[in-house]
Amino acid sequence: GQLIVATDFGVFISADTAGGTYAPLGTGMPAVPVLSLELKPKAAPSEADTLIVATQGRGVYRYVFGSPGPIATTPGASR
Repeated sequence: GQLIVATDFGVFISADTAGGTYAPLGTGMPAVPVLSLELKPKAAPSEADTLIVATQGRGVYRYVFGSPGPIATTPGASR
């Protein structure tokens, strides 16, 4: 029920599917150009949606939807 966009200033999520208002997605992701967004395939129906974000020069981040709080980690980091 929301739109997610990659920009030269990071990743943003809309309030709804109309796309009129956007806010930064999560915390911990740098405000740099984003080259790729991809949803990770679920291993089970109960698994939370996970977005993989590839940035220019700052690494790859992971955002887990529906978690208690926003999560952004870099490669090799554990949760």
